[in-house]
Amino acid sequence: MVRTILGVVLGYVIMAAMVFGGLTAAYLTLGTERVFAPGAYEVTALWLATNLTISALAAFVGCLAAGAIARRSNAAVVLGVIMLVLGLAVAVGQVAAPKPNPGPRDGAVANLDAMMKARQPTWYMFTLPVIGIGAAFAAAAVLRKRCLLYTSD
Repeated sequence: MVRTILGVVLGYVIMAAMVFGGLTAAYLTLGTERVFAPGAYEVTALWLATNLTISALAAFVGCLAAGAIARRSNAAVVLGVIMLVLGLAVAVGQVAAPKPNPGPRDGAVANLDAMMKARQPTWYMFTLPVIGIGAAFAAAAVLRKRCLLYTSD
């Protein structure tokens, strides 16, 4: 049980670090004009695709790490359920909360300002948790297969 809790916590930390690092690198690489629509804080389809890809990869690696540390594939699923519940709660909160108008966007935007003022479509906020749970089930399947391969030798 302790290994499972440790695996889930460390898997979450790994996932969060990958998301933060990956999205920061992607933002700096793509630049403001390719992340946001002209003169606005609405994100582009390129940014949404980039964000979904990085998030899916981070969720898979985090869940894989959780299961490997716990030595149980169910740790990956536990982390996935946590991502689903937290992600849906955040999505509902973002939809329900009033959104102050960030105003027009002038030129380059610092990374922190971009995170605070970016406007994603509603469907996107609900897609991230679903991708997270999907990555968790994929990681659990890989862990189960790997364990079966090792036990059959």
